[in-house]
Amino acid sequence: MAHPPLDFGFRDLLHPADLLTQTPRRKIDHECPIGPDGKLYDTQALKLNNNKFLSVAGLPEILPRILVNPEAISWVDLSFNNLTHVEPVLLQLKNLQILYLHGNNIIDFPHLEILNGGITIRTLTLHGNPVDRTVGYRFIVISWLRQLKNLDFSVVTDFDRMQSEVWGRKWLMIKAKLKKEDGY
Repeated sequence: MAHPPLDFGFRDLLHPADLLTQTPRRKIDHECPIGPDGKLYDTQALKLNNNKFLSVAGLPEILPRILVNPEAISWVDLSFNNLTHVEPVLLQLKNLQILYLHGNNIIDFPHLEILNGGITIRTLTLHGNPVDRTVGYRFIVISWLRQLKNLDFSVVTDFDRMQSEVWGRKWLMIKAKLKKEDGY
């Protein structure tokens, strides 16, 4: 049974460790249940939106201290923070399928490529980051994450997939050129 998300949004949090000192937001109609031990929360979704995170380093180590089953986390909302890249620690969330990163400060593609390693993201949001102004942005992201079903709250279509093959090859050529020129 899916439980409501554990909501730490709008708390001015700076670091994942701040989750240990804050009380989650409560909603009368759908509060996140507490597990059998009376201390840990029982959920598969975590809302960390509208905070001040610069990094999520340490998040996987914090989750067992607040969740009944941290391995079950499948949805993380990190929208509207101050993140500049996607950190490898997110790959430790092996069941992560939905990741909201919109409204951050992710600047370029190399900071997104990490999502292609070891987890199966089905829904991803990146709009509102500087990277989304790159020509071909949508198709480049889809070319890396072939399993995506939704990008920026829009369904990935057959046309998107076709275009992503072309843009993916273009990006590989650009990346090789950058690597040669700048040691990228």
